[in-house]
Amino acid sequence: MSEVEIRKAEDWGALVEAQQSSGQTIVGFCRERGIGVHRFHYHKRRIRQQVEDVGFRQVRIRGGSGVRLVLESGEWQVEVDSGFDGRCLRQVLEVLG
Repeated sequence: MSEVEIRKAEDWGALVEAQQSSGQTIVGFCRERGIGVHRFHYHKRRIRQQVEDVGFRQVRIRGGSGVRLVLESGEWQVEVDSGFDGRCLRQVLEVLG
């Protein structure tokens, strides 16, 4: 997908997520796809700012981590199974603050 083909916010959101999960540097990721690095950074900041303005934080909980978030009566509850992934729980608790 070239820079000219990327027009929608969803496209940029998908690209930012793809770069983060690819393990590649932003420069390498952009070079491989023909995307300007400065433009990528601009959209990444814009997306992050939109998320922060709304008050949401992204948390990725892997299946089998033994950690679940439950929204009950307007309050978040964290449920853990025995043998849960401690790193995942720490990340969830940091985000929930």
